[in-house]
Amino acid sequence: GLFFEAMRIVKYKKPKYMLAENVRMLASKKFKNDLNAMLRLIDELGYNSYWKVLNSKDYGIPHSRNRIYIASIRKDIDDGKFKFPEPIELHKKSSDYYDTYASEDHYLRESDMKYISEFRLKKKYSSLNADIIVCQTTKQGNLANPQNFIKDEKGYRVMTSRELLALQGFKKEYADKLLENGITKEQIGKLSGNSITVDVLEYIFRSLLVK
Repeated sequence: GLFFEAMRIVKYKKPKYMLAENVRMLASKKFKNDLNAMLRLIDELGYNSYWKVLNSKDYGIPHSRNRIYIASIRKDIDDGKFKFPEPIELHKKSSDYYDTYASEDHYLRESDMKYISEFRLKKKYSSLNADIIVCQTTKQGNLANPQNFIKDEKGYRVMTSRELLALQGFKKEYADKLLENGITKEQIGKLSGNSITVDVLEYIFRSLLVK
């Protein structure tokens, strides 16, 4: 897998720091052995590791996205004092990231309205004009999967590529450039769902690098 390929590179390059991210289930009892195996391998390569589950909404982005982060420091430079950043107060709502215009293909048809049901909203399978969106996934382009909906004067719609990337901490202009170069909005949705929230990365790197 990608993790072991990364470790192969680490074996030869020996960077000072490493940062890995995965779904929070990796920190559960079910996958305890997998997590421990990863940590052992990192240790054998000469690194001390620190891990914690962090939520993007605790670092300035109104996006409920729990992920496990593993920060590894080469043993010869590690002073044992690393701590993950403390949560900060959230001052923004998801609506602060909404576009003023969305094309017609973002709007739901009457037959799609079943995906905005009270059951799905309660179970967090969907959100509707939520201050904090539910976690983006790689399958968010499929209405049957977790989806964040917006209601405006024209009706109900899904999020635009610009909005999805912005709620992962990227500049909206990046979506424009991707679309201009032939990347579809479905592909951008998958990229966004696979991404690490930029703001969380920034706070972790500050803790790692700023002494």
